[in-house]
Amino acid sequence: CLSCSEHTLNTLRYADRAKKIQNKAVVNESEHDKTVRLLKEENNELKKMIEELKELGINMKYLGKPVSSKKTYFTGKTCVLTGTLANFGRKEATEILENLGAHVSSSVSKVTDLVIYGEEAGSKLTKANELGIKVVDEEKFLGLSKLSSVEEVLEALK
Repeated sequence: CLSCSEHTLNTLRYADRAKKIQNKAVVNESEHDKTVRLLKEENNELKKMIEELKELGINMKYLGKPVSSKKTYFTGKTCVLTGTLANFGRKEATEILENLGAHVSSSVSKVTDLVIYGEEAGSKLTKANELGIKVVDEEKFLGLSKLSSVEEVLEALK
């Protein structure tokens, strides 16, 4: 019968369509599994690398002081240290400035906002003066770093 043939043909079409959908699902599942496997492998490799770095003695903990979120005179300023500082080392002075929101540079340029100098300051201090950049000695810097407001620092710099 014609309707039986049509029914069989339609059944075959649906079966074929269902098979194609099933194949796509298997491919997609396979791709998913492959992606998950690759991510797990990558994660394991990163974990191994971290362990190797720890074994080599690399410090994995931040030991610095948290940066102040309070806006200070130094926030966003580019500062340069020069000369021998009497009250602390270069690293400590850099940390203080960074905690106050400054960026510490190793050279003087037209984008430098402030040069802090100690004993035996040399060419950096000379260049800062030539460029008209504000310079303060270490004692003045210590006083400025203790002031609580931008206005107080600006007044002290006058």
